[in-house]
Amino acid sequence: MVSYRVARRVFILTVCGAAIVTAVLVLSGHVLVGSTAVLAERSLREARRASLRPPTPARPLPSSSELDCQSDALSHEEVSSAVPSCSISTRRSARTREEAHGHRAARRLKIYPKVKFRSHGDRKRILITAGRVRRSHLADRLMLEGHEVPCLAKRVGARILIASTSEVYGDPRLHPSPSPTGDTSTQSVQQCSTQLLHQYKAKLRALEKKLTAIELRAGSKFYPKVKFRSHGDRKRILITGGAGFVGSHLADRLMLEGHEVTVVDNLYTGRKRNVEQWLGHENFELFIHDIINTFYAGSLAKRVGARILIASTSEVYGDPEVHPQPESYWGHVNPIGPRACYDEAKRVAETLAFAYQKQSNVSIGIARIFNTYGPRMHNNDGRVVSNFVLQALQNKTLTIYGSGEQTRSFQYVSDLVEGLVALMESGHTGPVNLGNPVEHTIEEFAHIIRQTVGGTSEVEYLDAVEDDPQKRKPDIRRAKELLNWEPKVPLSEGIPKTVEFFKNELSRKGHSERNRFDPLVDWSHITDGL
Repeated sequence: MVSYRVARRVFILTVCGAAIVTAVLVLSGHVLVGSTAVLAERSLREARRASLRPPTPARPLPSSSELDCQSDALSHEEVSSAVPSCSISTRRSARTREEAHGHRAARRLKIYPKVKFRSHGDRKRILITAGRVRRSHLADRLMLEGHEVPCLAKRVGARILIASTSEVYGDPRLHPSPSPTGDTSTQSVQQCSTQLLHQYKAKLRALEKKLTAIELRAGSKFYPKVKFRSHGDRKRILITGGAGFVGSHLADRLMLEGHEVTVVDNLYTGRKRNVEQWLGHENFELFIHDIINTFYAGSLAKRVGARILIASTSEVYGDPEVHPQPESYWGHVNPIGPRACYDEAKRVAETLAFAYQKQSNVSIGIARIFNTYGPRMHNNDGRVVSNFVLQALQNKTLTIYGSGEQTRSFQYVSDLVEGLVALMESGHTGPVNLGNPVEHTIEEFAHIIRQTVGGTSEVEYLDAVEDDPQKRKPDIRRAKELLNWEPKVPLSEGIPKTVEFFKNELSRKGHSERNRFDPLVDWSHITDGL
């Protein structure tokens, strides 16, 4: 770095003459290009930045216009021949000192090699994407030719030169030898080219298989078409348990509608592959987390002014004495029986939700969900539908607990999701039954499954389960009046979809074999016309 004393001397001597200034700057380590006035200004600025408290110059720095009358600086070679070398005592060798001197000077004054001048029409813009050594040498060559070499070029109609290598031939089995006339054998060249073509086609097919396997493991990035919504029309919706059976279908429905969906799931019974079709989508987020307390969601809803929908169950009615069961029925539940943990937990959840609504004035809706079936059911969830379907597909005995005369009403999952969305949008605060009022005995349902799947499965009757409800049928008059909702998918349409899903699930042999259920199978009407 040039000292302030030297820089000030340079400034003072600038007015005396170009030769003296040139000599001083050369001794200070500068290489001059341009007028001495500009160089003097640069030296003074560098000295001021280097010193903590530089003294004020004796007089203001003259501008370049004031010094236009002075002669231009001498070239580096002329000054070097005119000024005697200066011996300075230092630990570094003279060669090292000269190299460092040159690097500092080049950094300060931006001295470039001389390049050929080209007009705008004659000058080319060239992009080099080679290795570091090749790039630097090629860039030097093109710069000396007067061309522009940008770091990134985007031009239409340009020509590309690919720098390949002889390694593309690998270990060639055919080596064409020159003929006596010096020409290569045409037939040998064609044979070699054909073999190489077959080899690289085989490698390309292998790479395509690997890429397909990677895409399957990572999840497809070709998302279903979703409806576009503006910022004011688009909702931000949080689904706890959204990677489970019902939650994943609800996420599909809301995503296709164009809303922003955030799924929180601990994956105890849910699976990430239930929502993998949306992973990476700009409107979708998945968090693996356990929300233990319902009031965590309640406090969030209170802060942002959102509405909460509680997914309750028909188990709150227990083994009912009223048939069908309306929302006003309080239920008949054994509080210490084997089903009490689930039954009473749902009843307490409803109680806490209504208490929180009264205390915090948060809008809350409660859906009492009856038996639901469809794709993405867990194999080992213990539900009657999954049990019968898996047993029939494996030609095992269909097991019925009890006489088989107990009744259930089964709704397809898409009907339930439509009811949940309608209840969420209605603003109704009381509980609403969501189920299919068509009632079947367990024995009838077992024969329906066996007939749909086929096979030779027999039906076996085992001992009845304690506190197993004998009757289950929803009264959906409130849902019809308030939500204009009722189930539409019959068993003859929903059961085959469910059987196909479980059949694909049983045929899986590895993680790369995915069993995806396309959301558009049930909700193609949402995206029609997009």
